[in-house]
Amino acid sequence: MKICADALLPFHQGYTQCVRKFIIRCQEGAFMAGEIFGNIYTLTGQVQRTARIVFSLTEVVLIQFVQDVFERPLRNHVKKELDSKNALEDQLKTLYDLYTCTQKTALKLRDYKLAPDLGFYNRLTQSVFVGSLLSYIKKEVKFLTERCRQ
Repeated sequence: MKICADALLPFHQGYTQCVRKFIIRCQEGAFMAGEIFGNIYTLTGQVQRTARIVFSLTEVVLIQFVQDVFERPLRNHVKKELDSKNALEDQLKTLYDLYTCTQKTALKLRDYKLAPDLGFYNRLTQSVFVGSLLSYIKKEVKFLTERCRQ
């Protein structure tokens, strides 16, 4: 696999496709059940070890992998969890819990030294919650207004 990846390196499009397939393949079945946040950390470690063996540009592959995990499986998980809550209070609590767990996971990924700046990890978290955070203030105001009327 390393020979193939190295052979594709001069051909940007072929190398990019190889990396993309690798990222998708690594995620297959990884988030079916269990604790997604712990799975992200564990899987990143496994992917890092494999990527070091296979790819010359390991750091680039790992950053793309982590971004993809946050933008697809984790975002889908967050959306599913938030959509499953009907009561406004439950939605707000779930949003807080998910945001906190995502932040902790992003910061824990610093162990793998993927990016030198903290901004990268903050952007990961923000990318997952961009839609939810836009409506958060409205939901919070509505919840507090309803609470005050009781």
